[in-house]
Amino acid sequence: MEYRSGRRSAESPLEEAGPMGREILLRAKMNRDALMYEKDVSLKLNKLDEVTAGVGQETKDKQQSWSLLAAWGGDENACMSQGENRAMPPCQHPRLTSLAGDSDDDASIASKSTYAVTRSDCTGKVSSPGAYLRLQSIATAPAPHPLPDLLRLTASRHQIPMETIIHSMASLSRAGKERGKKKINQDSCFAFRQFVHAHQAIAGVMDGHGPNGHAVSRFIRKRLPAAIAEEIKAKGEVAVQPVLRSSFIQAHEDLRYAPESINARLSGSTALVTLLQGKRVTAAWVGDSRAIIVRQEEAGVWRGIPLTQDHKPSVTGEYNRIVNYGGRVEKLADSSGREIGPYRVWLPRAWVPGLAMSRAIGDFVAHSVGVIADPEVVIHEVDDRDTFLILASDGVWEFMSIQDVATLVAPCISAEEACRLIVQEATSRWQAVDEGVIDDITVVATKFLKQQ
Repeated sequence: MEYRSGRRSAESPLEEAGPMGREILLRAKMNRDALMYEKDVSLKLNKLDEVTAGVGQETKDKQQSWSLLAAWGGDENACMSQGENRAMPPCQHPRLTSLAGDSDDDASIASKSTYAVTRSDCTGKVSSPGAYLRLQSIATAPAPHPLPDLLRLTASRHQIPMETIIHSMASLSRAGKERGKKKINQDSCFAFRQFVHAHQAIAGVMDGHGPNGHAVSRFIRKRLPAAIAEEIKAKGEVAVQPVLRSSFIQAHEDLRYAPESINARLSGSTALVTLLQGKRVTAAWVGDSRAIIVRQEEAGVWRGIPLTQDHKPSVTGEYNRIVNYGGRVEKLADSSGREIGPYRVWLPRAWVPGLAMSRAIGDFVAHSVGVIADPEVVIHEVDDRDTFLILASDGVWEFMSIQDVATLVAPCISAEEACRLIVQEATSRWQAVDEGVIDDITVVATKFLKQQ
């Protein structure tokens, strides 16, 4: 397959489907293309490994070498000419030995759970013939957000035990369909009514993408809560913003040392986490999974308040970063020249990876051209009128607005009921398109107790 020719076009099966069908089927086609591209550069990888061994490389890292090749469109000579030696930063691997309260396939109340976390450290120097893929996320400040950013636990209201704040917490995830056939669910989620301390709770949603998206999202589901727990114990719960940012980046780096079955070169995942500390909710996210607060206004009107905003490559700040790192932001086009789907991130001289978001965990090839794992973080103080905290993957938001979800869950008496209604309604709206295509749908809901 030629990857450096003119603009790649969608083929006839995509053209025959409707707009949403084309988008979902396009994802499956891009996954197949990604695997073919990986095979296409494997010989160059082997040759690159031989070269690095010849100049006395102490530790080989195939994922890094692959990323370096891909960053230059698979051009070995260009990679060599731009090379410099850098040391790989220490990598710390948290291992979760006890995890409960997460659910992939059905709704469940997240019971009080505790973590038993151990830690092992690994360090290694890597001398590569190409520029080391640095952690852009550490040096890149998150985009501004309209909600206030409260950085400290400022009152006793942040120390209130969760049992006096949360009525119920639940999760529900349903696998989607492609052409009427059930697909592998690439979504994952977790929910803990008690996390590290009695006054803390946590919930998260991950939406995987790429050939190994399901494996990446499940990896993050286990590693990210463990990393956050360790960071809280090490830095304290007051430093919530740096705790969440460093935990996201740590989970991303841990993927480099994951088994080959969790190959994240062309696969990755969104990650959305909400950490509750008393009446304070801190949301951190990369990608397009969303969190909202459902609030009952004084006039009896229910309103959805967004806590997050999608990380899309078409957004000015995100676009500029990607272009500055040598990436391209373009849409695909069909054989008639019509543009299909959202703007995507591409390598400078290859039609991969085609990532439709500007921030994600994993996606090491996309990270070589400006995609980052640095989360955006916002803080929300829970109001006495707030009734639900809803986290959901884009399978919900494709056909449901924030207000649709708020209105739907307003009368719900529990988090389990809210999850069930949202998943049912989102599925019905996908089916109404009548194209035999449904995306994975995942919801985590927290119902707050009515405060006296």
